[in-house]
Amino acid sequence: MQASGALALAPYVGMSPGLRGGLRTDSGSPVASETALEAMVAMDTQCSWRHCGSQFNAIPARFACNDTLLLAASGAAVDVYSVATGERIRQLTGHKNTVTSVATDGSHVITCALDGRIVVFEVESGAVVDSIDVKSPCVRMQVAATSIIVATNPGGGKGAVMKIDRQSKAVTSIMKTKKPVSGLAVAPDGATIACVSSQKLMVRLASGTVVSHRHSNELLSVCFHPEDNYICTSDVVGRITLWYRYHIQGDHAKKGSPNSKKGCVTSVLHWHAHGFGALQFTDDGTYLLSGGNEKVLVQWHMRDGHKQFLPRLGGAIQGIAVSARGDMFAVTCADNTIRVISSISSRVKTVIRGVVTRRPDPVCKSHGTVKFDQSPAMQRPFELHPDPRIPGHVVIVAPNNTNVQVYDVVRGCNKLQIETDPMAVNRDGVAYIDGWGINHDGQWIAVSLRSSQSRLVNSLSFRQWDSSRHTYCLRSVVHDIPAIKGILFHPAEDLCVVLSGASFQFWGTAARDNPPRMTKTDAVRPSETWACRAVGEYRGLKADAAAFSNDGSVVAILFQGSIVTLWDTTTMELLHTVRQFPDIHTIGFCGRHLICVSATAVVSWDTVSRSMELKAPMSARVAAFSSRMFAVATDSTVHLMRPDWKVPLLSRKLKCSALAFISNDTTLVAISQRGELCSLKFSSGVDGGAAGGDEAVASAVPSGGARVPLQDLFGRPASNESDSVVPKSKPASGIVSSGLAGPSHVMPPLDTMYANAMGRLMAPKPLPAPAEHPEPRPTRQEDDRAPGPVVPRLKASEAETTIALDAIVASVKKRALVVPAAPSNKRARQAKATPTPAKPVPDTPRTRRSTRLAKEAQ
Repeated sequence: MQASGALALAPYVGMSPGLRGGLRTDSGSPVASETALEAMVAMDTQCSWRHCGSQFNAIPARFACNDTLLLAASGAAVDVYSVATGERIRQLTGHKNTVTSVATDGSHVITCALDGRIVVFEVESGAVVDSIDVKSPCVRMQVAATSIIVATNPGGGKGAVMKIDRQSKAVTSIMKTKKPVSGLAVAPDGATIACVSSQKLMVRLASGTVVSHRHSNELLSVCFHPEDNYICTSDVVGRITLWYRYHIQGDHAKKGSPNSKKGCVTSVLHWHAHGFGALQFTDDGTYLLSGGNEKVLVQWHMRDGHKQFLPRLGGAIQGIAVSARGDMFAVTCADNTIRVISSISSRVKTVIRGVVTRRPDPVCKSHGTVKFDQSPAMQRPFELHPDPRIPGHVVIVAPNNTNVQVYDVVRGCNKLQIETDPMAVNRDGVAYIDGWGINHDGQWIAVSLRSSQSRLVNSLSFRQWDSSRHTYCLRSVVHDIPAIKGILFHPAEDLCVVLSGASFQFWGTAARDNPPRMTKTDAVRPSETWACRAVGEYRGLKADAAAFSNDGSVVAILFQGSIVTLWDTTTMELLHTVRQFPDIHTIGFCGRHLICVSATAVVSWDTVSRSMELKAPMSARVAAFSSRMFAVATDSTVHLMRPDWKVPLLSRKLKCSALAFISNDTTLVAISQRGELCSLKFSSGVDGGAAGGDEAVASAVPSGGARVPLQDLFGRPASNESDSVVPKSKPASGIVSSGLAGPSHVMPPLDTMYANAMGRLMAPKPLPAPAEHPEPRPTRQEDDRAPGPVVPRLKASEAETTIALDAIVASVKKRALVVPAAPSNKRARQAKATPTPAKPVPDTPRTRRSTRLAKEAQ
């Protein structure tokens, strides 16, 4: 690639006339600042984050309302889903910390959380019916007929079990443990309570006596058989222990012998290879359900010991719930999915997916949270991108994962999930996505897989959308490639830039020499593939990030975090180099401005004047860019900014790891640090360029008074429509006094000016009125009865058009139009009387034959 010296960037950086001219006065300063600030203050009190994507807690879900609804805890809230469709119906909010247990009682839902409160909700309305403050973090809960049993962790590494009377709300401590409580269960009669803590099983009998039994391994969960008198527990080595005669306290509690003749008798069921905490009996006690990191649901037949398996559930099982009729199981998996399984056919009926997340560690935690892999290779942030095919959808790629997810932000549900790893067995840490991108119309995606254990996984693949299969199908793949830093697609063409080490590559579509045959499921014949068009580098430096301009004519590439180079995408030539800003980690275009985001400041660089527009000191972690504004996220706040304003348009508190604009840049989507998807919808009044610059901001706040909420639905009052919008201090004639010399963003549309201009320049000659019988002039009474022609009142836009047309006509009339003189009448008569001599016919064989044939015909 050749470097080009001082090339002007104006012909290369695409921008609309309004953005090129800028919303500035003659002195160069922004206009309508006060009006825009009023619009921002009005909007700042209305916008708030909306939860639209769940991250399910590692606890069992619950069936409600005759098994038609499913309750799933998500952070500090509880989501209500339809079992039949999987759509989210409503959300129950009332806690300030993570919900650790959910139980149902008729038409009510009872929840406990780490904030130390127990809240009772109404399922149908979602209203809070009652609240009880335990004043200690609650980790487990069971509901009996007259009481609520809660396991708490008061601190200091200890645990306790509380009993709360549902009538008087009196809290009583019934058991204390030296270690935190990991499991809690209540017998069907509601009088016997069992809990597990470390290696100890503690049972409180109906008489109030507490009996303890010791196990050789750490226990994770406990449950009672609904009919027989024994307890079932699971441990960290994957064994299931059945405790018979648990009410007898024997010497084995001190000696550590689980099969003492004087005390409890146990039996062991073993299939799982790792520790698990998902354990649940069916209502009749016929089957025991268990699940763990093997991603297999095991059904133990308790009478004959027979086992049934339901494999390949997609993620480690964290919780199991059984419906009231016993015909469905709800399995909560570590891939942030709840699967409703039919107990009769053993088939998955409904799948409820949250936001795709990172792969958790093998051990499931008992306090309702998930521990993520903290290896340095997996410390990659979430990536968000709007789906070009459908507005309101986003494409999500999570770190330490091989899935690409398409999520509906408006409805809060999963739409598509693509598995990109070709391996049948995918253990933790084998492969992950280290780069991806989607093209301008959503028909192609590029995915780069990386693995530290297998070179065959290191590949770059291109997938094309197949409407018949409703998924992306593999079209091209390149194996054994070096590590890829990022993939970025052109905003208007099938072209992408791949950053790999010290080089950057331009890839584009190409026709296949021998396209494969079409199958029955192919909608179109795969006749295109992807090939590398050009490879470039800059002084051997490592490429960190890239960004295309709005029209795709220029691509900016960041090297070594401090050098930004601008390249022409057509000729592949270097246009300019920016070396003014250090420690940059993200770049992007916002109109004609290049935004550079670093750990200390956010800088806006004007590509036309090639100078710094603004510098805002802030520690930004992630950023998102649109054609008119951009968003940056600090440690705790998200700021919405314009490239030419130092004051943020909007600021909202949220700790996020990814940002993206969707729905024509009217909604900002973010992923919180916990993995939840949130959206912030703002009006067009925040964006100064959404509808013509500051004119849109001015229209958002009526001049007659404060903004009325009903005007968003029904528009402005009719009385304001006839008023002129031209400022009094600056008449409209001053804007277009010189014809077409004014800025393009303030001129009337061309199609409006053309018809009137041609009508004025080429107006037909008016016919003279007959003078023999002049019409009598009507009197005042006749004029009132028969009104004459009504002169229309011009609106503001028509008045500006008329003034502009007058200026154009005046300028045209001043010019000297050279018109050829018409011949006089005398010369015309002479030319008509003088006959034109005929041309002689050449004497050739062909003409002689034609003459002879004509004579014979006569």
